[in-house]
Amino acid sequence: MANEPITPNDWREQLPFELKTNDSLSKFKDVSGLAKSYTELEKTMGSRVSIPGDGAKPEEMDSYYKKWGRPDKNEDYKFPDKMPEGFSINEEFGGAVRSLGHKLGLNQRQFSDLTQWGIEQSVAIEALQKTERETGQKGLKDKWGYAFDSNREKALRTLNMLTGGKQDHPFVQYLKNSGAGDSPQFLEFMLELNEKFGEDKFIDSKIHQETMDKDNARKKINEIKADSKGAYWNENHSQHGDALKEMNRLYEIAYGEEKP
Repeated sequence: MANEPITPNDWREQLPFELKTNDSLSKFKDVSGLAKSYTELEKTMGSRVSIPGDGAKPEEMDSYYKKWGRPDKNEDYKFPDKMPEGFSINEEFGGAVRSLGHKLGLNQRQFSDLTQWGIEQSVAIEALQKTERETGQKGLKDKWGYAFDSNREKALRTLNMLTGGKQDHPFVQYLKNSGAGDSPQFLEFMLELNEKFGEDKFIDSKIHQETMDKDNARKKINEIKADSKGAYWNENHSQHGDALKEMNRLYEIAYGEEKP
């Protein structure tokens, strides 16, 4: 914009020469217009956020993140109210995600976008794994034909024997939680063990071990009873109580519910 001529009553007459001849001031008709423009500029500058450099101190980064909208505490981050059917975020994992979001300086909108993406990816992966399991099951049914149900039962009986029938066994829990217990690879391997070693051998081995345990328990009972000076017979002995408990334990192994 070209300089407008300065009249005797022009407010710019009071300014030093280098200012009153500045083109940018010619658009203001009076001091009030200049003051209003300046206050608006301050508001604009105050709302701007300067990006810290690579060598910024932690407190500088915290100040930047706060202006950017990061919550004050990890716990203030909110996950989506509605989750896909069958999907949930446990407390431990949710806490780890919130902690990471706070460390990265995410505001709530960024955190929501990131977690929503993660949920969608998890659901998609789970759906893919389900499809693969179903495809594998169909292939195994085609391979085993009418023997599928009986072969599957044999495979699961083998697992049951190997884990002692404990449903809380870590391996059983892994198979349940991962869905691997229905995978063709697992079922075929368990069936192979069943056919290679035979259920009778598993059972015979267990019976043999139980027999050995009973025999050893009876032998130990006789040894304790034969020691007339031992803790079992001496009520004043410091280990008399422990000896009675041990005898009870041995009798339970050797004779079931019988007590000495």
